[in-house]
Amino acid sequence: MKKYFILAAAAVVTLAACSKNSIETTSQESRVINFNAVTGMATKAAITDNYFPTDAGNFGVYAYYVEGSGNWTDDFASSTLYMGTANGSGAAGDANQGATVEYNSTLKIWNPSQIYYWPLQGSLTFFAYYPTTLTTPQFDLSEKQFSIGSYTISTTVAEQKEVLVSSFAENQTSNTTQYTFGVGEGQNSGDKRGVQIQFQHTLSQVVFTAAADATVFGRGYSFKINDITVGARGTSAGMSVVPGATPNWTDPTTLATFDILSSDFPNSNVTGGVAANWLGNSQSSQIGSALLVIPNTNFIGGEGTEDDDYFTVTYTLYRTSDALNMGTKTVKLWFKDNSTSPVANWEPGKKYTYRLTIGLEQIYFAPEVGNWTDATAQGVNVPGNGTPIN
Repeated sequence: MKKYFILAAAAVVTLAACSKNSIETTSQESRVINFNAVTGMATKAAITDNYFPTDAGNFGVYAYYVEGSGNWTDDFASSTLYMGTANGSGAAGDANQGATVEYNSTLKIWNPSQIYYWPLQGSLTFFAYYPTTLTTPQFDLSEKQFSIGSYTISTTVAEQKEVLVSSFAENQTSNTTQYTFGVGEGQNSGDKRGVQIQFQHTLSQVVFTAAADATVFGRGYSFKINDITVGARGTSAGMSVVPGATPNWTDPTTLATFDILSSDFPNSNVTGGVAANWLGNSQSSQIGSALLVIPNTNFIGGEGTEDDDYFTVTYTLYRTSDALNMGTKTVKLWFKDNSTSPVANWEPGKKYTYRLTIGLEQIYFAPEVGNWTDATAQGVNVPGNGTPIN
Protein backbone atom coordinates (compact mmCIF):
# COMPACT_ATOMS: atom_id res chain seq x y z
CA MET A 1 0.00 0.00 0.00
CA LYS A 2 1.16 3.52 -0.62
CA LYS A 3 0.96 6.34 1.86
CA TYR A 4 2.87 9.55 1.81
CA PHE A 5 2.71 12.58 3.97
CA ILE A 6 3.84 16.17 3.80
CA LEU A 7 5.52 17.35 6.96
CA ALA A 8 6.53 20.93 7.83
CA ALA A 9 9.56 21.24 10.06
CA ALA A 10 10.56 24.72 11.14
CA ALA A 11 14.32 25.08 11.08
CA VAL A 12 16.00 27.58 13.27
CA VAL A 13 18.92 28.82 11.26
CA THR A 14 20.84 32.05 11.56
CA LEU A 15 23.53 32.57 9.00
CA ALA A 16 26.28 35.18 8.66
CA ALA A 17 29.54 35.33 6.65
CA CYS A 18 31.93 38.09 5.46
CA SER A 19 33.47 38.53 2.09
CA LYS A 20 35.38 41.13 0.08
CA ASN A 21 32.65 41.63 -2.50
CA SER A 22 32.86 44.23 -5.22
CA ILE A 23 29.18 45.08 -4.61
CA GLU A 24 28.57 48.06 -2.34
CA THR A 25 27.54 47.03 1.18
CA THR A 26 27.15 48.56 4.63
CA SER A 27 28.74 47.42 7.87
CA GLN A 28 25.66 48.00 10.03
CA GLU A 29 24.80 44.93 12.10
CA SER A 30 21.12 45.40 11.25
CA ARG A 31 21.98 44.52 7.64
CA VAL A 32 23.61 41.15 8.37
CA ILE A 33 22.03 38.41 6.26
CA ASN A 34 20.29 35.75 8.38
CA PHE A 35 18.15 32.79 7.41
CA ASN A 36 15.10 30.94 8.66
CA ALA A 37 14.99 27.50 7.07
CA VAL A 38 11.95 25.26 6.83
CA THR A 39 11.84 21.60 5.86
CA GLY A 40 8.86 20.81 3.66
CA MET A 41 7.42 17.49 2.48
CA ALA A 42 8.30 14.22 4.07
CA THR A 43 11.40 11.73 4.24
CA LYS A 44 20.96 12.46 10.69
CA ALA A 45 18.08 9.96 9.40
CA ALA A 46 14.78 11.45 8.36
CA ILE A 47 14.21 14.94 9.76
CA THR A 48 10.74 14.98 11.32
CA ASP A 49 11.08 17.65 14.01
CA ASN A 50 9.52 21.10 13.67
CA TYR A 51 12.88 22.75 13.28
CA PHE A 52 16.18 21.99 11.62
CA PRO A 53 18.06 20.03 14.32
CA THR A 54 21.21 21.59 15.68
CA ASP A 55 23.07 18.28 15.55
CA ALA A 56 22.22 17.60 11.91
CA GLY A 57 25.57 18.90 10.67
CA ASN A 58 26.57 21.65 8.24
CA PHE A 59 24.69 22.83 5.17
CA GLY A 60 25.71 24.97 2.19
CA VAL A 61 24.16 28.23 0.95
CA TYR A 62 24.48 30.07 -2.37
CA ALA A 63 23.37 33.63 -3.15
CA TYR A 64 23.28 35.35 -6.55
CA TYR A 65 23.15 39.12 -6.96
CA VAL A 66 20.95 40.83 -9.56
CA GLU A 67 21.73 44.51 -9.89
CA GLY A 68 19.38 47.48 -10.11
CA SER A 69 15.70 46.81 -10.72
CA GLY A 70 16.32 43.42 -12.35
CA ASN A 71 14.74 40.18 -11.17
CA TRP A 72 15.85 36.56 -10.94
CA THR A 73 13.41 35.17 -13.52
CA ASP A 74 14.47 37.54 -16.28
CA ASP A 75 18.06 38.30 -15.34
CA PHE A 76 19.48 35.18 -13.65
CA ALA A 77 21.91 34.56 -16.52
CA SER A 78 23.68 37.87 -15.84
CA SER A 79 23.66 37.55 -12.05
CA THR A 80 26.83 37.45 -9.94
CA LEU A 81 27.71 34.83 -7.34
CA TYR A 82 27.51 36.73 -4.04
CA MET A 83 27.57 34.13 -1.28
CA GLY A 84 29.94 31.25 -1.82
CA THR A 85 32.61 33.35 -3.53
CA ALA A 86 36.15 32.63 -2.32
CA ASN A 87 37.82 35.86 -1.17
CA GLY A 88 41.40 34.69 -1.37
CA SER A 89 41.45 32.64 1.82
CA GLY A 90 38.61 30.38 0.73
CA ALA A 91 36.98 30.65 4.15
CA ALA A 92 33.73 31.90 2.67
CA GLY A 93 33.36 28.90 0.37
CA ASP A 94 33.67 28.70 -3.39
CA ALA A 95 31.63 28.74 -6.55
CA ASN A 96 31.01 24.99 -6.41
CA GLN A 97 30.24 24.34 -2.76
CA GLY A 98 28.76 27.66 -1.67
CA ALA A 99 29.20 28.99 1.85
CA THR A 100 29.36 26.35 4.60
CA VAL A 101 27.12 27.00 7.59
CA GLU A 102 27.52 25.43 11.03
CA TYR A 103 25.75 25.74 14.37
CA ASN A 104 27.24 28.15 16.90
CA SER A 105 26.34 26.64 20.27
CA THR A 106 27.54 29.72 22.17
CA LEU A 107 25.43 32.23 20.26
CA LYS A 108 22.80 29.56 19.53
CA ILE A 109 22.61 30.55 15.87
CA TRP A 110 23.64 29.07 12.53
CA ASN A 111 26.36 31.03 10.81
CA PRO A 112 29.31 30.69 8.42
CA SER A 113 32.79 31.69 9.45
CA GLN A 114 32.49 35.14 7.86
CA ILE A 115 29.71 37.72 7.66
CA TYR A 116 27.73 38.76 4.58
CA TYR A 117 25.78 42.03 4.41
CA TRP A 118 22.84 43.10 2.30
CA PRO A 119 23.78 45.18 -0.77
CA LEU A 120 22.43 48.74 -0.81
CA GLN A 121 20.66 48.20 -4.14
CA GLY A 122 19.65 45.26 -6.29
CA SER A 123 18.49 41.94 -4.86
CA LEU A 124 19.75 38.52 -3.84
CA THR A 125 18.36 35.09 -4.70
CA PHE A 126 19.28 32.24 -2.36
CA PHE A 127 19.16 28.47 -2.26
CA ALA A 128 20.77 25.88 0.00
CA TYR A 129 21.59 22.18 0.22
CA TYR A 130 22.30 19.66 2.98
CA PRO A 131 24.67 18.10 3.94
CA THR A 132 27.90 19.76 2.83
CA THR A 133 29.54 16.35 2.57
CA LEU A 134 27.76 15.68 -0.74
CA THR A 135 30.15 14.66 -3.53
CA THR A 136 31.06 17.38 -6.06
CA PRO A 137 28.12 19.75 -5.51
CA GLN A 138 27.81 22.38 -8.21
CA PHE A 139 25.32 24.86 -9.64
CA ASP A 140 24.88 25.42 -13.37
CA LEU A 141 23.67 29.01 -13.64
CA SER A 142 22.70 28.68 -17.31
CA GLU A 143 20.27 25.86 -16.45
CA LYS A 144 19.52 27.01 -12.88
CA GLN A 145 20.35 23.44 -11.89
CA PHE A 146 22.06 22.06 -8.80
CA SER A 147 23.71 18.63 -9.05
CA ILE A 148 25.88 16.17 -7.16
CA GLY A 149 28.17 13.62 -8.73
CA SER A 150 27.11 10.73 -6.50
CA TYR A 151 25.51 10.16 -3.13
CA THR A 152 26.17 7.00 -1.16
CA ILE A 153 23.50 6.13 1.36
CA SER A 154 24.59 4.07 4.36
CA THR A 155 23.28 0.53 4.66
CA THR A 156 23.52 1.01 8.45
CA VAL A 157 20.17 2.66 9.07
CA ALA A 158 21.33 4.48 12.21
CA GLU A 159 23.99 6.31 10.13
CA GLN A 160 21.73 7.44 7.28
CA LYS A 161 21.35 11.13 6.48
CA GLU A 162 18.83 13.12 4.51
CA VAL A 163 19.65 14.95 1.29
CA LEU A 164 17.87 18.32 1.20
CA VAL A 165 17.80 21.02 -1.46
CA SER A 166 15.88 24.24 -1.02
CA SER A 167 13.73 26.09 -3.49
CA PHE A 168 14.88 29.54 -4.64
CA ALA A 169 14.22 32.44 -2.27
CA GLU A 170 13.99 34.98 -5.07
CA ASN A 171 14.62 38.74 -5.23
CA GLN A 172 15.32 39.24 -1.54
CA THR A 173 16.40 42.57 -0.06
CA SER A 174 16.79 43.82 3.50
CA ASN A 175 13.31 45.35 3.12
CA THR A 176 11.52 42.21 1.93
CA THR A 177 9.46 40.09 4.27
CA GLN A 178 11.65 38.63 6.96
CA TYR A 179 10.74 35.72 9.21
CA THR A 180 11.34 35.72 12.94
CA PHE A 181 13.02 32.61 14.30
CA GLY A 182 10.96 30.43 16.62
CA VAL A 183 11.72 29.90 20.27
CA GLY A 184 12.44 26.41 21.56
CA GLU A 185 15.11 23.86 22.32
CA GLY A 186 17.82 24.13 19.69
CA GLN A 187 16.22 27.22 18.17
CA ASN A 188 17.22 30.87 18.20
CA SER A 189 16.08 33.31 20.86
CA GLY A 190 13.50 34.97 18.65
CA ASP A 191 15.34 38.29 18.30
CA LYS A 192 16.88 37.43 14.92
CA ARG A 193 15.19 37.75 11.56
CA GLY A 194 16.04 36.07 8.31
CA VAL A 195 15.23 35.13 4.74
CA GLN A 196 13.04 32.06 4.57
CA ILE A 197 14.69 29.02 2.99
CA GLN A 198 12.27 26.21 2.04
CA PHE A 199 14.01 22.83 1.98
CA GLN A 200 12.62 19.79 0.20
CA HIS A 201 13.46 16.12 0.71
CA THR A 202 15.05 14.37 -2.25
CA LEU A 203 15.23 10.76 -1.00
CA SER A 204 12.34 8.36 -0.38
CA GLN A 205 11.31 7.13 3.06
CA VAL A 206 9.97 3.65 3.83
CA VAL A 207 8.35 2.66 7.13
CA PHE A 208 6.49 -0.42 8.37
CA THR A 209 3.57 -0.92 10.70
CA ALA A 210 1.72 -4.15 11.40
CA ALA A 211 -1.52 -5.66 12.63
CA ALA A 212 -2.97 -9.10 13.15
CA ASP A 213 -5.64 -10.17 10.68
CA ALA A 214 -9.16 -9.35 11.90
CA THR A 215 -9.94 -13.04 12.20
CA VAL A 216 -7.15 -13.37 14.79
CA PHE A 217 -8.46 -10.64 17.11
CA GLY A 218 -9.82 -12.04 20.33
CA ARG A 219 -8.66 -15.56 19.48
CA GLY A 220 -5.96 -15.65 22.13
CA TYR A 221 -2.91 -15.21 19.87
CA SER A 222 -0.28 -12.49 19.51
CA PHE A 223 2.68 -11.87 17.22
CA LYS A 224 6.10 -10.42 17.74
CA ILE A 225 8.00 -8.89 14.81
CA ASN A 226 11.59 -10.09 15.19
CA ASP A 227 13.16 -8.59 12.09
CA ILE A 228 12.43 -6.73 8.84
CA THR A 229 15.09 -6.61 6.15
CA VAL A 230 14.72 -4.59 2.95
CA GLY A 231 16.58 -5.45 -0.24
CA ALA A 232 16.64 -2.50 -2.64
CA ARG A 233 18.77 -1.51 -5.58
CA GLY A 234 21.59 0.88 -5.02
CA THR A 235 23.52 2.64 -2.36
CA SER A 236 24.99 5.22 -4.75
CA ALA A 237 23.48 7.48 -7.41
CA GLY A 238 23.82 10.96 -8.86
CA MET A 239 21.18 13.67 -8.61
CA SER A 240 20.27 16.91 -10.35
CA VAL A 241 17.47 19.34 -9.54
CA VAL A 242 16.24 22.77 -10.44
CA PRO A 243 15.65 24.13 -6.93
CA GLY A 244 11.95 23.90 -6.14
CA ALA A 245 11.27 21.21 -8.77
CA THR A 246 11.28 17.41 -8.54
CA PRO A 247 14.80 15.95 -8.15
CA ASN A 248 16.11 13.54 -10.79
CA TRP A 249 18.20 10.61 -9.52
CA THR A 250 20.15 8.28 -11.74
CA ASP A 251 18.89 4.70 -11.51
CA PRO A 252 20.67 2.70 -8.81
CA THR A 253 21.56 -0.81 -9.93
CA THR A 254 23.43 -2.79 -7.24
CA LEU A 255 21.38 -4.66 -4.66
CA ALA A 256 21.82 -3.48 -1.06
CA THR A 257 20.24 -4.78 2.14
CA PHE A 258 18.96 -2.70 5.06
CA ASP A 259 18.03 -4.07 8.48
CA ILE A 260 15.04 -2.15 9.86
CA LEU A 261 15.15 -3.85 13.26
CA SER A 262 18.79 -3.69 14.29
CA SER A 263 20.68 -3.29 17.54
CA ASP A 264 20.10 0.45 17.20
CA PHE A 265 16.35 0.08 16.76
CA PRO A 266 15.45 -3.18 18.53
CA ASN A 267 11.95 -2.46 19.90
CA SER A 268 12.24 -5.96 21.31
CA ASN A 269 11.36 -5.63 24.99
CA VAL A 270 7.92 -7.16 25.39
CA THR A 271 6.29 -6.39 28.71
CA GLY A 272 2.73 -7.31 27.80
CA GLY A 273 0.02 -5.39 26.04
CA VAL A 274 0.68 -3.64 22.75
CA ALA A 275 4.27 -2.54 22.18
CA ALA A 276 5.87 -1.26 18.99
CA ASN A 277 6.54 -4.79 17.77
CA TRP A 278 3.97 -6.72 19.79
CA LEU A 279 0.68 -7.23 17.98
CA GLY A 280 -2.11 -7.95 20.41
CA ASN A 281 -5.54 -6.74 19.33
CA SER A 282 -4.59 -3.47 17.63
CA GLN A 283 -2.28 -2.13 14.94
CA SER A 284 1.28 -1.44 16.05
CA SER A 285 3.07 1.87 15.83
CA GLN A 286 5.99 2.23 13.44
CA ILE A 287 8.23 -0.81 13.62
CA GLY A 288 11.90 -0.05 14.05
CA SER A 289 13.52 2.78 12.14
CA ALA A 290 12.43 4.84 9.17
CA LEU A 291 14.47 3.74 6.15
CA LEU A 292 15.88 6.26 3.67
CA VAL A 293 16.37 4.92 0.15
CA ILE A 294 17.44 6.31 -3.21
CA PRO A 295 14.36 6.78 -5.44
CA ASN A 296 14.11 4.36 -8.35
CA THR A 297 12.34 4.35 -11.71
CA ASN A 298 10.67 0.94 -11.47
CA PHE A 299 10.86 -2.00 -9.11
CA ILE A 300 12.66 -5.13 -10.31
CA GLY A 301 11.84 -8.68 -9.26
CA GLY A 302 8.73 -10.61 -8.43
CA GLU A 303 7.43 -13.55 -6.50
CA GLY A 304 9.40 -16.71 -7.08
CA THR A 305 12.59 -14.91 -8.11
CA GLU A 306 15.78 -14.02 -6.28
CA ASP A 307 15.82 -10.60 -7.90
CA ASP A 308 15.98 -7.13 -6.34
CA ASP A 309 13.53 -4.92 -4.44
CA TYR A 310 12.13 -7.22 -1.77
CA PHE A 311 11.67 -7.37 1.97
CA THR A 312 11.59 -10.18 4.51
CA VAL A 313 9.55 -10.31 7.71
CA THR A 314 10.44 -12.62 10.59
CA TYR A 315 7.78 -13.05 13.27
CA THR A 316 6.95 -15.31 16.22
CA LEU A 317 3.50 -16.59 17.22
CA TYR A 318 2.53 -16.65 20.91
CA ARG A 319 -0.45 -17.92 22.85
CA THR A 320 -1.52 -14.89 24.83
CA SER A 321 -2.74 -16.67 27.94
CA ASP A 322 0.63 -18.11 28.92
CA ALA A 323 3.06 -16.59 26.34
CA LEU A 324 3.66 -20.03 24.88
CA ASN A 325 6.11 -19.70 21.99
CA MET A 326 4.45 -21.44 19.04
CA GLY A 327 7.20 -20.96 16.50
CA THR A 328 8.95 -18.42 14.27
CA LYS A 329 8.58 -17.90 10.52
CA THR A 330 10.31 -15.77 7.86
CA VAL A 331 8.37 -14.62 4.80
CA LYS A 332 9.84 -12.94 1.70
CA LEU A 333 7.77 -10.46 -0.32
CA TRP A 334 8.51 -8.40 -3.43
CA PHE A 335 7.74 -4.69 -3.79
CA LYS A 336 6.88 -5.22 -7.44
CA ASP A 337 4.12 -7.66 -6.51
CA ASN A 338 0.87 -5.66 -6.72
CA SER A 339 -0.61 -7.59 -3.83
CA THR A 340 2.26 -6.25 -1.74
CA SER A 341 2.46 -2.72 -3.11
CA PRO A 342 0.27 -0.95 -5.69
CA VAL A 343 3.07 1.53 -6.48
CA ALA A 344 5.63 0.79 -9.17
CA ASN A 345 8.51 2.79 -7.71
CA TRP A 346 9.62 5.11 -4.92
CA GLU A 347 9.49 8.81 -5.77
CA PRO A 348 11.64 11.63 -4.31
CA GLY A 349 10.31 13.32 -1.20
CA LYS A 350 7.59 10.75 -0.49
CA LYS A 351 7.02 8.55 2.53
CA TYR A 352 5.72 5.02 1.92
CA THR A 353 4.08 3.14 4.80
CA TYR A 354 3.77 -0.63 4.42
CA ARG A 355 1.14 -2.04 6.80
CA LEU A 356 1.83 -5.71 7.41
CA THR A 357 -1.29 -7.80 8.06
CA ILE A 358 -0.31 -11.08 9.67
CA GLY A 359 -2.80 -13.93 9.69
CA LEU A 360 -2.93 -17.50 10.90
CA GLU A 361 -3.67 -20.70 9.11
CA GLN A 362 -6.81 -21.82 10.86
CA ILE A 363 -7.15 -25.42 12.03
CA TYR A 364 -9.97 -27.24 10.25
CA PHE A 365 -11.19 -30.86 10.41
CA ALA A 366 -12.24 -33.17 7.59
CA PRO A 367 -13.88 -36.17 9.30
CA GLU A 368 -14.48 -39.37 7.38
CA VAL A 369 -15.30 -42.95 8.31
CA GLY A 370 -13.25 -45.77 6.86
CA ASN A 371 -14.78 -48.89 5.23
CA TRP A 372 -15.67 -51.90 7.34
CA THR A 373 -12.96 -54.52 7.48
CA ASP A 374 -14.13 -58.13 7.08
CA ALA A 375 -13.17 -60.38 9.97
CA THR A 376 -12.64 -64.17 9.58
CA ALA A 377 -15.91 -65.84 8.57
CA GLN A 378 -17.42 -68.00 11.33
CA GLY A 379 -19.19 -71.30 10.37
CA VAL A 380 -22.26 -72.13 12.47
CA ASN A 381 -24.43 -75.31 12.06
CA VAL A 382 -28.08 -74.97 12.83
CA PRO A 383 -29.55 -78.44 13.77
CA GLY A 384 -33.02 -79.33 12.64
CA ASN A 385 -33.90 -80.63 16.10
CA GLY A 386 -32.65 -77.63 17.91
CA THR A 387 -34.42 -76.22 20.95
CA PRO A 388 -37.28 -74.07 19.87
CA ILE A 389 -37.86 -70.64 21.42
CA ASN A 390 -41.35 -69.93 22.55
